[in-house]
Amino acid sequence: MPNLTPLVDVMLVVLVVVVATFPMLQRPLPLPLPQGTWCAPEAYAPHPPPIELSLDAANHLRWNGVALPLGAVAAQLQAFSTLPAQQRPTVRLRTTGDTDYQALAEVMVAVDNAGLMSGLGIDSDD
Repeated sequence: MPNLTPLVDVMLVVLVVVVATFPMLQRPLPLPLPQGTWCAPEAYAPHPPPIELSLDAANHLRWNGVALPLGAVAAQLQAFSTLPAQQRPTVRLRTTGDTDYQALAEVMVAVDNAGLMSGLGIDSDD
């Protein structure tokens, strides 16, 4: 025959806990919660389309498919430097495997000077 004494002891402890906590559940507990404040939603401003730059081995630069002299990219990008950070476009720079490093560095410096470096993505067509 199994010893039932430990089972009876545990059941008595559970009964005491239930009897002791039951009266506390009958009264409401005052719980001060912080009150929320209503804020008007910010106006939705869609992101501008990304700037697609492509640079080939002959140092020909294209801005969204349109040829652009390498020296003019800095002036074009400076127009975006005055925009708030949320409205600045991302820049996607596509290069070939044999692109001149100096030309690539000039384009990256122009992107950095315009404040668009955080949205720069570089893709190589190797």
